Amino acid sequence: MLKINPGQPTIWLRPDTLQIGLDAEAVIVGGLSPAHQRFIRTLQVGIADSQVGVLARSSKLGSADARELIGRLSPALLESSVLESSVHEFSVRGSSVRGRAGSGGEPNHVSRPPNALAILRGSAPDFAELIRFALATNRDGSLTLSQRASRVIHLESLDRTGVCLIRALATAGFAQFWSGDSTKVTPHDVNGIGYEKTELGEARFLAATRIADTFNEKTAMVDVTELRSRVLDRVDCAVLIGSVAIEPKRYERWMRLGVPHIAITFDSRGVQVSPLITPHKTPCLSCHESRLVELAEVRSLQVMQSVKAIQKYDDASAVMFATAMVVASVAEAMDSLGGFEHRGYERVGWFFERATGRVVQLEWPSEPRCGCY
Repeated sequence: MLKINPGQPTIWLRPDTLQIGLDAEAVIVGGLSPAHQRFIRTLQVGIADSQVGVLARSSKLGSADARELIGRLSPALLESSVLESSVHEFSVRGSSVRGRAGSGGEPNHVSRPPNALAILRGSAPDFAELIRFALATNRDGSLTLSQRASRVIHLESLDRTGVCLIRALATAGFAQFWSGDSTKVTPHDVNGIGYEKTELGEARFLAATRIADTFNEKTAMVDVTELRSRVLDRVDCAVLIGSVAIEPKRYERWMRLGVPHIAITFDSRGVQVSPLITPHKTPCLSCHESRLVELAEVRSLQVMQSVKAIQKYDDASAVMFATAMVVASVAEAMDSLGGFEHRGYERVGWFFERATGRVVQLEWPSEPRCGCY
């Protein structure tokens, strides 16, 4: 498949000269006739190698001239494409499931992962996720949408942050959400980034399911309150949300299951987002917490007492920052499972300081006494 990278901006410098890209590696081709320009428009859509001759003729361009133009444009072409000829089987840990578990602890309904072409056909050609993916990897993003839709994301809490994450993750192409949140929508959950006023007092899971269903028919919400732990190992990534710190018992099960997880913690200063913790490969949440306790003796008391604290620090700006960082981290990690290159395991977290608006990068070193990897 031959296709000009849709993530790269195109600029006509002169009527016969096109620039693709903006940086030092931008491709500039000149001397373009109307026939050349018609053929370039087909490359922007994408064509198979076998179609070059036919489409060159329909553009009134000779086959040799078309091949020569393809050679000049090659640095701006996607490295590979994944349309009909290359949609392939890929390994997923999760399954698309809806409803409660059956008596055996297994989900009641299992559907096949959505097809990449079905998702692509349902998306606008300028869908921002495809554009951003192509720009970052120089590869076609249609298969990665299919893979994202098949990944199982576990949201421990469906509070205002959790439901904001559902909206953002679904927009990014994720479609399988599991949660065991059996609580009801509270007044604190009701706002512009959370639930509607009419949903106050309703089960969070049911209200969140309606929100998820608004994105596409492939989206599934699964109530995991009755699922056994052996089923939870199908989760591809878990998101933990807390105040001040995450209790060890909440992340230890994901460590045992080998499930990547990421944590959001709000406090009086702002919000912290951990790196995506990959069990046995990266330092864990306990490593970071141990370091904080060493730096401030009052930390352990603060953490113990925060469990019963009534203060809520998840203001809109903190929630939106955390959501953005989590979606970026989860998307990158899940795409890497499908074979797409990414930056590697990042050992840094992020802190948004509410009073100053500063974003601070947090070091995330390992704790030698932890033995987590």
